[in-house]
Amino acid sequence: MRIFQINCFCTNIEDSGNPAAVVVDCDALSPTEKQSIAKKLNFPVTTFVLNMNNSIPLLEYYYPESQMPLCLHGTIAAAHWLYHQGVFVNSDQLTCNRRYNEQCLSPLIIKRTDIGHFLVEVFVDKVLQLDFNLIKLARTFLQVPKDSQHIFDSELLFEIASVGSPKFFIPVKTRKYLDQLKPDLAAIKQWSIDNQISGIYVYAKDNILKNTFYARNFNPKTGCPEDAATGVAAGALSCGLERSLTVFQGENLGRPSKLEISYVGNGISWVGGLCVSGNELTFPYKI
Repeated sequence: MRIFQINCFCTNIEDSGNPAAVVVDCDALSPTEKQSIAKKLNFPVTTFVLNMNNSIPLLEYYYPESQMPLCLHGTIAAAHWLYHQGVFVNSDQLTCNRRYNEQCLSPLIIKRTDIGHFLVEVFVDKVLQLDFNLIKLARTFLQVPKDSQHIFDSELLFEIASVGSPKFFIPVKTRKYLDQLKPDLAAIKQWSIDNQISGIYVYAKDNILKNTFYARNFNPKTGCPEDAATGVAAGALSCGLERSLTVFQGENLGRPSKLEISYVGNGISWVGGLCVSGNELTFPYKI
């Protein structure tokens, strides 16, 4: 087993982006062992790259507390490592399978567009039809009084949406309000567990730069209360708004991140950003 740190969705600032652990030479590990490794590493995501002897690698994503069906920053971290192993076809494209709870899911197509830049194709996924009062839920999670619902931007995506990992999208009118959020993490965690939702994604548009957004993602059931960059959410936002976007995230965590999303139509987007290699890690624990 070998483990590498890759920082994803980086900006031009040192120590930017969302870190991921990429684990290889790990086919013999059980799901319990993988979860134990992810918990002990305590990265936002640990991606296990399996079937390296096959023409199509297999990816599994583990957060510190749970396995996830899809993580785009974990995907492009794996893609970055695989590219440097010479796995890409024609040096610019790769297909990876993925697995969740021992079930194979739809494959992912990954492209390399520039030095260190990777894109992953995503498309609109079905979401459970749940009967919620979304405004009431948003007020509860963001801990705002009933008379403050004017903070929400009704012209943007305000619903549960998914490109493989469903989230509750809450648009607010100003970046200042977004930066000051102190959400009820316990309530978000319990609701997410009860309804099989991957937390909430709160976002605001830039008032000057067209198609530029700022976002914060809270999914405490994973063991990582807030995420520095959330590719699946940015992809679902692009598909929901039917436009290409630039999303900035993670500044309040000291890990500023930049996600570029290209909407191509018919509910399909390409989500990507810059990856930077970190160190090979020594695992200091017995499995």
